Amino acid sequence: MPLGEAVPDEARIALEEHFAKHGEPTEEARARVQEAIQTTGVGRPVPIEDAQANRAALAYLDG
Repeated sequence: MPLGEAVPDEARIALEEHFAKHGEPTEEARARVQEAIQTTGVGRPVPIEDAQANRAALAYLDG
């Protein structure tokens, strides 16, 4: 599994060691991970209204 440049060195090394010990993930495992990522919304842009509401909530909590 090629690792992108955005992966920090420590994470890249840990993944390479894991794959060396346990092998590459199966296509089924990759599909499950991809589905989980899409379900959680990781990497999707946050609508501006949500970002503004989040900032307002944090400002309120910060006092």
